Amino acid sequence: MPVYPSIEDYKASFLDPGSYFKSLSLQFVPSTQNAFDPFFISGGLAVVFKVLRQGQPWAVKCFKEACPQRKAALDAIAKFLAQNPSPYFLPFEYYDDELWVCSAIAGDADYPIVMLPWVEAPTLGQYVADLVAQRKTQALQDLYESFLELAHYLLRSPLAHGDLKHDNILVKSSGELVLVDYDGVFVPELSGQPMPEAGMPGYQHPARAQAPFDQHLDDFSILVILLSLRALALAPSLKERFPEQDNLLLTARDLENPTQSPLIQHLQTLPHPDLQTLLGLLLVSLAQNRSIQVIGLEAWVAQTYQEINMPAGEKAFDLAEWKRLPREWKEILWNNGALHSQSKPAKLRACLNK
Repeated sequence: MPVYPSIEDYKASFLDPGSYFKSLSLQFVPSTQNAFDPFFISGGLAVVFKVLRQGQPWAVKCFKEACPQRKAALDAIAKFLAQNPSPYFLPFEYYDDELWVCSAIAGDADYPIVMLPWVEAPTLGQYVADLVAQRKTQALQDLYESFLELAHYLLRSPLAHGDLKHDNILVKSSGELVLVDYDGVFVPELSGQPMPEAGMPGYQHPARAQAPFDQHLDDFSILVILLSLRALALAPSLKERFPEQDNLLLTARDLENPTQSPLIQHLQTLPHPDLQTLLGLLLVSLAQNRSIQVIGLEAWVAQTYQEINMPAGEKAFDLAEWKRLPREWKEILWNNGALHSQSKPAKLRACLNK
């Protein structure tokens, strides 16, 4: 596998973009700490530099590792997003062999980049930490509803982000959410391809490594984020009681052994129907341990999204999805108290025997 340049190698090229980019005309943007360094953010597999393009801020993503499937995958993703514009995904441009980098470890050569608009916004993790510290429960509730809308979009779409986590979601000043980092995105054209990445522990189902690369990649991480945001909106002090810097709330340890998790045990004591529904879906999904698709999540999200956006007095519970669930799943959800506030218990109990 070819070696790629270091961050320091890339930084040298961005000090003078006009001399190192093959076809793009870009301008240097200095770091806020050092005017002689370029502005950049480093991640696990890539580093992103801020530049100006025709006076507007753009992001240039440079890779730390080679990937033989990268060009074909990003071309397919870019084509899908161009044909199916989304308010949550940014349009991007992939350039092969665009940036000249002088590197002692990788060799002097042209390297690929991804260009996309720069979004000046905190990550979901930063935003939640600020709201929790200030005990802004209504803002946390609003954020939960915004993510519910994003979940509604993703669960009905043939694409999946593939690595939903607190660092890959930006919260704009308007409250709108934007997804970043598209290396693991699934689109229908990529069906049958190997899984490009495993996602971040704490947001992924334990069976993720054995799962097919398909549109259900986001099911479990959507559930984890919804559950975390709902819990924090109800009890912001959970962040202090169960401190976890690398996740919103739940950790990989909680997911690997949920019956022994102090956090999950505590969440089971919070008497809120939405929270208990999400917790029930989580426990059922973990108990199955055969598929990362979360049965019942899409229907519950659709119903809850509809009710949030429906005038008061018009809410109703749809039994269709409940009737399709296996009987043992209904028992777990019922016994866990996982019923929506607008459900009709008598009808639900009757469905247990159908």
